Amino acid sequence: MSAEYPREDESGSCHRSEIEEILEERGEEYGQFSEIARTAQTLKSVMLEDNPHNLGDMTDVMREALDLICSKLARIRNNPNHLDSWVDIGGYAQLVVKSIRG
Repeated sequence: MSAEYPREDESGSCHRSEIEEILEERGEEYGQFSEIARTAQTLKSVMLEDNPHNLGDMTDVMREALDLICSKLARIRNNPNHLDSWVDIGGYAQLVVKSIRG
C-alpha cells in the first residue's frame, strides 16, 4: 500500500480494511504494538526515575524528542535494520539542537 494514511470516503470516515492493512504492515515491520509500547514505556519510565529533576529543565521540544526517540528505540529493538528508525532518531536530535541554538 503506498498511502501513508488511510483514505477517507465521502462521509469522512476511513475504510476499516485500509486501517487494518496499515496496522498489519507496521506489525510485520516492527513487531507487535503491545511489545513496542511496553518497551517504549519502560524506556520512558527509566528516564523519569533516574533523574526527574532534570526533566523540569527541559523544553517541550526536548521532552517530546526524548519520547519519540524512545518509541523509535523500541521499534529498533524489534527491527534493527530498518533505516528509517535510525534516521528519525537523528532528526529528532537535530530538532533539539536547533531549538537550543535558537
